[in-house]
Amino acid sequence: MIEVRLDELPNGYESATVEFWFVEEGDRATESGKFVKLSMDGKPFIFTSPATGVVSEIYCDEGEEISLGEVIAVLEPEREKEEEVEELEEMD
Repeated sequence: MIEVRLDELPNGYESATVEFWFVEEGDRATESGKFVKLSMDGKPFIFTSPATGVVSEIYCDEGEEISLGEVIAVLEPEREKEEEVEELEEMD
């Protein structure tokens, strides 16, 4: 499990508003790919995915204000998904 944390905002901003998610739960996110569009005082900022994986949870909605350091989503690395499938197949 990878916690996606809002670890950077430009120009010293401490919070931002979620404008648009480029991904949904269940989607595959790629490292450095577009993840969520944020705005600070009307200035747009594209936050990119820190890793490749499947989006298992999104913690904030469009229009919601989020703070620097906040966990905004969770990714499951693809390797873990593959291992779970293999384990389930072994159980059959």
